[in-house]
Amino acid sequence: EADILEFTKRLVGAGSTVGMTVPEIMALGTAMANVGINAEAGGTAMSTLINKISRAVSQGGSSLNEFARVANMSAEQFASTWQKSPIQAIQAFVKGLSTMKERGVDLNLTMGELGTEGIRVQDTLKRLAGAADGISNSVKIANEGWVAQNKHLIEAQEKYKTTENQLKLLWNQIKDV
Repeated sequence: EADILEFTKRLVGAGSTVGMTVPEIMALGTAMANVGINAEAGGTAMSTLINKISRAVSQGGSSLNEFARVANMSAEQFASTWQKSPIQAIQAFVKGLSTMKERGVDLNLTMGELGTEGIRVQDTLKRLAGAADGISNSVKIANEGWVAQNKHLIEAQEKYKTTENQLKLLWNQIKDV
């Protein structure tokens, strides 16, 4: 849990900038923690990747084509997916990385072409690719947990609005004093 929170702190800047929700950012951190990635290194690496993808989508061209190729999409599909749901584009990209060897593509060469040749970025991506479904599973669990948490908060707020509960809260405050 501490690792997930540390990842969330490190990913929130880049993630929120591109439109990722809090549960999606936490899910990405969870997936990274589950494969043993260090929060400091992994957070920097994933933020770097998010920024590179965002720049590629904004500028188009060969960089966007490379990200899309890895994700098994056209450039238009990848850009559209990124704009609607960045986490889905990241999932497709990581899943695509996991199939590179099967497709006869050199993973290290591809990472160099994408400008992701840094050791931290490569390590992070290779580990995530080794457990490609980890992000999808984490996103599903995070979204379900977020909905359940919000439901419980709304129920609690409604309960605390009653006069009886307001009096109980007041009495507790008096006792505390």
